[in-house]
Amino acid sequence: MFSNSEQLNEIYGAGRAFQKAPWYQAVASDLHFDFDLLTETDVEKYRMQRRLLGPLYAIPNVKKHEDKLDLDLELFFGKIEKSNGKPVDLEHLLDLFVIDTLARVTYGVPAGTQEADTDWGHMAGMEQMWSHVSWIGFYPNLGRWFKTLQRITATGMLTRSSPSQIFAFVFGQIGTHLSPTPPATPCVFRDLLNLHHTRPEFTLDWAQGMSLTDLGAGLDTVTWTLNTVITSIATHPHVLRTLLSEIDASVSAGTLEPHGTPASYDGASSLPYLHACMKETMRLYPSVGMPLDRIVPASCPGLVLSGHHIPPGTVVGMNSWVQGRSTQTYGADAESFRPERWIEASQADLNRMTSGDVTFGTMARSCPGRQLAWVLMSKMLASLFRDWRVEVLNELGGKEGPGGRKWRVGNAFVTRSVGVEVGFERRK
Repeated sequence: MFSNSEQLNEIYGAGRAFQKAPWYQAVASDLHFDFDLLTETDVEKYRMQRRLLGPLYAIPNVKKHEDKLDLDLELFFGKIEKSNGKPVDLEHLLDLFVIDTLARVTYGVPAGTQEADTDWGHMAGMEQMWSHVSWIGFYPNLGRWFKTLQRITATGMLTRSSPSQIFAFVFGQIGTHLSPTPPATPCVFRDLLNLHHTRPEFTLDWAQGMSLTDLGAGLDTVTWTLNTVITSIATHPHVLRTLLSEIDASVSAGTLEPHGTPASYDGASSLPYLHACMKETMRLYPSVGMPLDRIVPASCPGLVLSGHHIPPGTVVGMNSWVQGRSTQTYGADAESFRPERWIEASQADLNRMTSGDVTFGTMARSCPGRQLAWVLMSKMLASLFRDWRVEVLNELGGKEGPGGRKWRVGNAFVTRSVGVEVGFERRK
């Protein structure tokens, strides 16, 4: 693993010959319709997929579905209202919101998690799955054996739970939209199907696979990122005061919607300090907790990392938690949570920090859904802190909350804060 941020482009930049390591093939899913952006090793195929998907996941197109986000924001804040100030498991609350929201944006209807107040074990199953792939990827032959056993027994991987009700919902919606009488409701899956019809090289399998990816790759990562952003802001009093001052000024100026109305993305975009808080949180606490491994190619016999010669065939990688704390990139106080760094930075420093940001993947292999996630999180956080006071009731690795929850950080391929207990009080 290397930690010199200056060599990010050398390893991960567009056109580089560093292929993804066997880890990715060992963890590749068999359920992605010949479409898996995480594990795809055919560079030309990947580039074509990303090029065709680009306009569809750009912010202007995402904003066409903003009304759907508003519906689930209203349900989310209704659940906060019903908590009546009692301690709340923040991850659970966010989990239900994100599942419903991404389901509605992708397929036009919610999954029903907020109304049912359950995810039917989905998050627990995802945690088990990520724990499994975190280690099985280092033993590719064993990973292939597991997949063979899975196909033979039809019972799923031994270390995974059975397919969740959420994915049953996804496959049901795919079937509904492909039926002779599909729903007329605009949604991202309809956009994907239209892309297939206008550009047949983007296959029907790929359209189905990308819709599955919206939820499969977004549900847990967006939930855990929102969890960490909220707790980071709420546990830093100066940051919270600065953010609330910005929000109140924006409401007074009419650039952010008034209390009780879901914030628009345009309104949330008038809050540079909020976006600085989001960037700072994702810099320090990114969702991906393992190195993004690549193989040194034979065409690169002279690779030197931090003064060490690395021969072809060696697996190398940068860990996003290491990169996010690079003093080369973020300054001497890189370990500190200080959103101001994104506002005070010169253009040159901002360019350096932005180019070193691997929150949504690395350069040429970044997440295509990052703009959808950014719009969703911006709207939700602007609305939340405008209307509600958030108090974190327990301590990381310390005292329990009044509801008996212990706050800990779990790490596998992805990282998550578990057991954060909060209380809500409506702002006057």
